[in-house]
Amino acid sequence: NYLTAHMVLHGTAKAHSGERVLVHGAAGGTGTALLELGKLAGLEMYGTASKYNHELVSALGATPIDYRTED
Repeated sequence: NYLTAHMVLHGTAKAHSGERVLVHGAAGGTGTALLELGKLAGLEMYGTASKYNHELVSALGATPIDYRTED
């Protein structure tokens, strides 16, 4: 999960500190790895998850977004 997350952030997306990243499925295995590595890289992280998993997403340093409701 962490190798995949690292390659997505730094290989494919070439993300830089201060940029914003949206992770779909943020409470899953690769999603949590993306949130952790993104925070370490200084990225502003957002993650979609069910309301049940918002506490986890927040604990990993991201802003949770409930995919079941409209903004």
